[in-house]
Amino acid sequence: MLRGVGIATVAAIAVTGGAAALAGPGVPDAAADGTAELNLAAQRAPVVPVPSRVAAFVPAPVVPMQRAVDTGMLDTTLLSDAVSRAQDEARRLADDARTREGEARTAADRAQQAAKDAAAAEEDRRTAEQGRRVGRITQPDPQPAATADCGLNTGQLGAVKPFVRTAAEFLGCAFDKPTVLGVAGRGNASDHPGGRALDFMVDRATGDQLAACTIRNREALGVSYVIWRQRIDTGSGFRAMEDRGSPTANHLDHVHVSFKPGAGTGSPISC
Repeated sequence: MLRGVGIATVAAIAVTGGAAALAGPGVPDAAADGTAELNLAAQRAPVVPVPSRVAAFVPAPVVPMQRAVDTGMLDTTLLSDAVSRAQDEARRLADDARTREGEARTAADRAQQAAKDAAAAEEDRRTAEQGRRVGRITQPDPQPAATADCGLNTGQLGAVKPFVRTAAEFLGCAFDKPTVLGVAGRGNASDHPGGRALDFMVDRATGDQLAACTIRNREALGVSYVIWRQRIDTGSGFRAMEDRGSPTANHLDHVHVSFKPGAGTGSPISC
């Protein structure tokens, strides 16, 4: 572009649009061929930076890694601490998750065991109830029903079954403590000799109530049948019986209660 001008003789170059101005010692005052104009006055004038498209392509200085470390621009200690904290937090979260999983598993196992125990208990109850219904249980329940200590005279019960004695106390205390008979000999078929029958000596009004209460608690007391005033109820209501020839034989002066071989459920309802 500028003939006759060496690089070593140039003091400054300013690029303005498409024109160029050179200044510096040894530069001729004017070009002989008119291709460039040199102004010696520029030697004394300050050089003003002009925005140039060239500057946009000059890369920023790169700081070497070692220099960055030496000058503190890159602190590896901070990075290491951050990594350690992240690892600790990850381990803590994993431990918490394992703890929660273990607790949930334990709770599920307990619930499953409780369900099994409840099912087994229900099965035992059903089996026992079925045994009572068909008369397969021969051993009496030691506490088949709640007893009442009302001063009832039980001296004439004899060696009745324990659950039969309990029924005698329950019914006798509920109805004004009548005379109650238990074990006795009979010439015909009867549950009295085996200790599985009671006779409550009562008047008409008391007998009606006592018979109704006994039937109401049939399952709880383990009752087989009830005879009252020449009628018998085996579970489907009273029906008439044949005339046996006397008020006592026809059960007009007492309520007869026979019991199954096994005890009832043991939860009678007060009448």
